Amino acid sequence: MSNYTISHKIAMARGKKTGGGPRTGSPNIEKQAFRERMEAYCKRIGCDPFQFMADTIIDGGVEYGLRVTCAKELANYFQPKLKAIEHTGEVAHDVTITYEVSLD
Repeated sequence: MSNYTISHKIAMARGKKTGGGPRTGSPNIEKQAFRERMEAYCKRIGCDPFQFMADTIIDGGVEYGLRVTCAKELANYFQPKLKAIEHTGEVAHDVTITYEVSLD
């Protein structure tokens, strides 16, 4: 029976990815325009969607499932969702992978 050890050094990519897609933080013009139109419309008709959802949550005559849905939606504006993993993609060191092979 013999044991062999094989080591490989793999150089990981360094720095930021280039090309493709919009830059981080750049505004989406269509979404911003839509948001502004909706805010102007709600202001003109006297409707506050956040107040409406809050009123729906406490209204005992509304179906429970709808009240829970409104509460979940409204909560997104008060507490951001947690991300499972946050990774920048940058690796500042080499990675060594070691294999051990046993031949019987």
